[in-house]
Amino acid sequence: MPPTNERALTSGAEVAWPQRPAWRRHPLWRAFAIVAGITAVGLSTFYIIARLRENLAQLGEWRLAPAPLPMVAAIVLTFLCIILGGMSWQLVLGALGQRPSLRDCLRAQFLSNLGGYLPGYGWKFVGKGLLSRRFAQPGMVSAAVLIEFASLAVTRLVVALAIVPAAFGQRLGVQPSWWHVALTRTLAIALLVGFPWGLRGVATLVNGRRRGRRRLPEVHARRLLAALALMAFTWIIYGLGFALLVRAIDPAITPGDAPMLIFGVTSSYLVSLLMFFVPAGLAIREGVVLLTLEHTLTPTLALAAAVLSRLVLLAAELVGAAIGALLREGRTSPSEAHNPSMTPKD
Repeated sequence: MPPTNERALTSGAEVAWPQRPAWRRHPLWRAFAIVAGITAVGLSTFYIIARLRENLAQLGEWRLAPAPLPMVAAIVLTFLCIILGGMSWQLVLGALGQRPSLRDCLRAQFLSNLGGYLPGYGWKFVGKGLLSRRFAQPGMVSAAVLIEFASLAVTRLVVALAIVPAAFGQRLGVQPSWWHVALTRTLAIALLVGFPWGLRGVATLVNGRRRGRRRLPEVHARRLLAALALMAFTWIIYGLGFALLVRAIDPAITPGDAPMLIFGVTSSYLVSLLMFFVPAGLAIREGVVLLTLEHTLTPTLALAAAVLSRLVLLAAELVGAAIGALLREGRTSPSEAHNPSMTPKD
């Protein structure tokens, strides 16, 4: 991700976001990222092939014939999630005192999604940041990109913890009881609710120790909590879309399988987000889906569902990019973007 050394003014205080660390610009780091990405994709691909080789007979007999109605519903829910992503971006910017229009945020979301398929994956966030500078203060946009990245990881973890099925715990050698379930869900809620105030507390602590006017942005915790809640809801909707996609190619899937399917696809996106040096989580998502769902779906069905899900997402993102290209930019300029009434007070 390129340096983000822009500055913005808010409430009379100068806000500066630090440059990318020197070690991130070092050739050794770039070499490590390339080697790590190739290794991760290679290991994941090897695991996928090994699991499929164990089911060659089934693979030869299997035919893909999706049921139309669940397939259409899965596509609609996937596109809805992209729209919710633009709404979440508006809330994240609002948590930093900006007031962008929903249209501008949707346009940035639609046009930047395809950047995730470029080497480095982070270009999706860079593209969104560059587009958002046209209607929000550059320094605040840089901070919002970093906050959104962290928020996506937090909400994926929260959804996975809140919905983790007992069957997955049994695979790890744990016999879940009611207090295991209560503990994981309590941790999920605490993480979701505590993250905004924790982030604001860190910024306040750092700013209190700094001299001069260079400050980290202050976060409106309640607005960020709203963004996190919407992100978590989005992952549940996306998981339901994945469940419908699986139902479209396997009529034997029942509503009782939905929690495991949501857990599997959410976990796959969490791991692929952390593997930011792998373009679009190539082979990573499929490998995690295969691993988490091996006792719910056959390897052939799990891999088919993961690949079909990726194709549906790509199609939805292409449609979104076309819509984004047709949307006109709003009239809000970066100089008008700051809203003093949205200064953090909670």
